[in-house]
Amino acid sequence: MLIAFTLNLIGALLFAFIPQYGMALASLFIIGIGMAMLQVIINPLMRVAGGEENFAFFSVMGQLVFGLASFISPFIFTYLMRELTEQPVTHSIAGLLGELVQNGLHWTALYWIFSLIFLIMLVLLAIIRIPKVELKEDEKSGAASAYRELLQKGMFGCSSWAL
Repeated sequence: MLIAFTLNLIGALLFAFIPQYGMALASLFIIGIGMAMLQVIINPLMRVAGGEENFAFFSVMGQLVFGLASFISPFIFTYLMRELTEQPVTHSIAGLLGELVQNGLHWTALYWIFSLIFLIMLVLLAIIRIPKVELKEDEKSGAASAYRELLQKGMFGCSSWAL
């Protein structure tokens, strides 16, 4: 989890410092890798930390938190755009973010917020004790030969990639 959040932090900071198209592609790719890692890590961790009998509950609660974040994010974005385009900036948080934003790209302030969240998560993960996860057989990935075999079979068991 530390590696995943570190990748997320690096990706967010890259774009926050260098808000250009090429960096956006690299940044989103790095963040995507970190988020994919988190998705793979979270399910076994929820099973161990919350107990198998509570896995469904914690899984649904996690989805609820994601949904809540999706609901709240447009309000945060609207607030930032309103505050950062006003002159003078009246709120200290918006003022701080306004100083960090480059080239008048106010919407990139979100990447500074993402960076702060990822940094907080890294600190919390370094402090708290996370239980050791023993993967079940169905949670383990196969050997490289299994992936090679799947790639050779192609889509839907066909030997060709052509559709």
